[in-house]
Amino acid sequence: MRKQLQRLGTLCLMLCCVFMAKAQGDVTALWDFQNKVPETLKTAFFNGTSGDVASTVEGVTMHVDATNGGKFDSQNRGSDVQINPGTKLQVPVKSTKDIVTVTSYPGYHAYTIGGVAAEADVTEHRATTAEVAQGYAEIVATSQVYLYSVKVTFVSAIQEKELYSSDFTEWGAYENAETFKTDPEVQVKWNTKYSHEELTFSIFDTQIGATNWNSNKFPNHTGGMLMADKSDKPYILLSPLASVTKVHFIHGATGSKRGWKLEAKGDGDADWVVISDEVASTQQGTEVTKEVNKTNCQLRFTNLTNNQNAYLMQLDIYGNVDMSKTPALGTFKVNGTQYQAADIFDEAADGTMTATVEISKKDKKISAENPLTDVVAENGEIKSISYTDIENGTLVAIVVSANNEDVTYNLKVVFKPDFTLTYYNTDGTKFADTQTVEKDSKIETLRSSSDVTVAEGQAFRGWFAQTDGGEKYTADYVVTSDLNLYAVATEVETESTTKRYTFDLTDKYFYDEDHEAFNATGGSFHDGTHGWSFSQNGKIELLVGGHAYINLGLCQYSSGDITLTDAQGNTVGTVPAKATKD
Repeated sequence: MRKQLQRLGTLCLMLCCVFMAKAQGDVTALWDFQNKVPETLKTAFFNGTSGDVASTVEGVTMHVDATNGGKFDSQNRGSDVQINPGTKLQVPVKSTKDIVTVTSYPGYHAYTIGGVAAEADVTEHRATTAEVAQGYAEIVATSQVYLYSVKVTFVSAIQEKELYSSDFTEWGAYENAETFKTDPEVQVKWNTKYSHEELTFSIFDTQIGATNWNSNKFPNHTGGMLMADKSDKPYILLSPLASVTKVHFIHGATGSKRGWKLEAKGDGDADWVVISDEVASTQQGTEVTKEVNKTNCQLRFTNLTNNQNAYLMQLDIYGNVDMSKTPALGTFKVNGTQYQAADIFDEAADGTMTATVEISKKDKKISAENPLTDVVAENGEIKSISYTDIENGTLVAIVVSANNEDVTYNLKVVFKPDFTLTYYNTDGTKFADTQTVEKDSKIETLRSSSDVTVAEGQAFRGWFAQTDGGEKYTADYVVTSDLNLYAVATEVETESTTKRYTFDLTDKYFYDEDHEAFNATGGSFHDGTHGWSFSQNGKIELLVGGHAYINLGLCQYSSGDITLTDAQGNTVGTVPAKATKD
């Protein structure tokens, strides 16, 4: 079993590494204790001492402090590192974008990182401003710990950003729904986000629509569109951008083998390179995402089929941007809760950064009298902070200055909305009174069942997501939207010689407490394929009449026979170990 868990840990580590590698220019330093990579981990041992441990990246080391009665033993461990209480691991970090990932042997994650206790076998921690200032994030063992790996990803200042995104609804000033733009070409000018470049679209023989004028053929599209004429002349030519990493677009057609072709030309290209000639297979719209990875890059769309229309309904362009010199907000606290600006802010078309934070109505409103605290710049310095009342909250404008440039971060701090809980009786009728619960709060108090209609021979089972059951709502259910709650009553199961009861344990919403004829101990839902899993000595008690037939649907299990006993404890049958029955 341990070997299986070790293999699983390795798989999780590999997946994490693949995911992190997608960031542009990032560098990941790894201490892989499972595979002893680098090889110096084979001799790493500190008992009451301290020292540095090399990583897979030259010059990047982790400092181990075991001087307070601790121990760090990778030398004598085959597939992990043993860390005793009090041992400190100082993992180097350079910016608040850097991420430290710790993977432990299953169940052995008794440590803190950044002062916060780990709650899972894989923990990701983003470096704080204080950690960047001291140069490391600290892992402290609070009990005996076995780690598979530690890694730190130094996130590059060169970041992939969404430079331009449009469904063409904002192209109204260029719209002409009656004629095609034929001669001369029409030029549409915008500015990119993050890289702040002027982006010019040169449009020829292509109809511009800021609304969906063809809703009969494209009923699900809510934006505008650029439609190619039925010829070989239409094109959409974009001015060069410093970097284009990928393009996502949605195009549509009313027949087969139609759509827009995408080409690119960048540094080193003698001619246009076809990026996509994928046809629009459905008139509802076909999504296309293609890697480009070119510098000083132009994009060009042309008609795939000369004698047919093609519709472009969405366009998203991504590119690498050097964020090192741009004024950037780092972290701040709202009523004591810390936020990383990079996690929640997006750049608006006017160059300002925008985000919304929702707070409970139980919390104090943010204002000049109750301001944000611990506001720290990631790059540059905080120039000013102002507070303006808005509907349901406050607009906080934070101006960050660096390299003679100012960037404004507009943060809306608003109170969370309330959601409505509507209750329905077993006959489908709606109860007149509703319940209001704040977003992200627990229901706490469910409606009483005193007014629920329950037929003779049935029992009220609770409030469910569907009229016939499904998920059952409890007082601890966290509300994130308006809810309909349906009263469900089912037959009371009795000891009988004629009744047939079926218990589907592959249903994640099978509730033991709703069945008089079923009582389980030591078991719980595993998954929709295997149903419930039971620990050794786990049992199911079934209420049956005389001469009962019990049909078991079993999946493979690895140890212990299943024993069938009667109410007096007499064995009436067994199912052998390692049996498989579908």
